[in-house]
Amino acid sequence: MAAPESAEQAGIPQLDITAYPNQIFWFSVFALAVYLVVSRLAKPRIGSVIAQRDARVRSALDSAEQSRQRAAELEQSIDSVLNEARREAEQIAATTRNQILQLQNEAIDRARVQIAGETAAAETRIDAMRGTSGSLVDEIARDTAAAIVARIMPATDLENRVEEALARMRTREQTTQGSV
Repeated sequence: MAAPESAEQAGIPQLDITAYPNQIFWFSVFALAVYLVVSRLAKPRIGSVIAQRDARVRSALDSAEQSRQRAAELEQSIDSVLNEARREAEQIAATTRNQILQLQNEAIDRARVQIAGETAAAETRIDAMRGTSGSLVDEIARDTAAAIVARIMPATDLENRVEEALARMRTREQTTQGSV
């Protein structure tokens, strides 16, 4: 039966109660070594990396805040410049409108003066033509009437009868023009 005893002794050493103190000692030594390595070497490096990242994040946040403030200031300055430009454009437009209206009124006044001058000249020409046309019409009417009377009634006082007919015609014209 020696075989089964050696099989019991050859079991898993972690489950052997007699080996617990030895295992506890070496586990404590290993844990202490890991703790010392981590606390002396890894923790400061990790801490410095975290501190650097925190510093970068704070720097980025500060930079973003400053950029936001600068953007707000730029937006305000752009708005003020745009408002000023709008005011100037409105003033220029109003000035231009006034100048155009003034030029338009001056052109209208010049045209009225020119039209009045041309109308006066045309009326003068028309009056002159009326004066000459009246005498021409009288002369033509006299000659025509004389020719007609001479054909119809030869040997009568031709000139007196023509003058009488023309006088009657003028009075009819004057009465018709007066009624219009």
